Amino acid sequence: KTSRRMEPPLFPRRQLKRASRAVEDALRTGLGRPDGMLSEASAYDMLRAAGLDAPAAVYHRTGDDMEALPGRLSADTRYAAKVDIPGCGHKTDIGGVVLNVEAADAARVAAELTERVPSLDGVLFAEMVPHAGGIGGEYLLTALRDPVFGPAIAVGIGGTAVDFMADAMPGRSVAMFPAAAGVTHAGVTNMLAATPAVRQVALTRSLA
Repeated sequence: KTSRRMEPPLFPRRQLKRASRAVEDALRTGLGRPDGMLSEASAYDMLRAAGLDAPAAVYHRTGDDMEALPGRLSADTRYAAKVDIPGCGHKTDIGGVVLNVEAADAARVAAELTERVPSLDGVLFAEMVPHAGGIGGEYLLTALRDPVFGPAIAVGIGGTAVDFMADAMPGRSVAMFPAAAGVTHAGVTNMLAATPAVRQVALTRSLA
């Protein structure tokens, strides 16, 4: 009689149990917004609470001391400055994103964004992490409660290519699967590899 060796889940149950309270606190804080969605800053807090890596980030709330802002950022890091507006999913469309911001320029950038987009709640300065450019350099990862699947995770091509891929390959640019403790690395990898949009990106790169 043979037994099949099972691959360990993405997150050990002990780690999930230990982090659950911190994650719930982050969710409770983030979901109190008018649009009922986590802000990017709250999403980072939740990831860290779960023991996952997240980009370094500093949140400047509207009305906070502007002069103290540069001292909160690292002088060795480049940041993406993004306006925080509940319900706004495309910050670039309203001129709400500034890239390659250094700590010394943070106060000026925050003031410019506040003047450009007066309805914002604040400005998030998120570490710019090096990654491959073009389609496939960024990925979309979303947790949601689907009316059919229940708790689910959606994975797909991310960045500014989200809308483009949705139009070019409707219904085929995102993979969605039930959120369960038994989801494994291999399962996620295989599902991503089977997504038409990911296969298209792989083909394009192979021909480059």
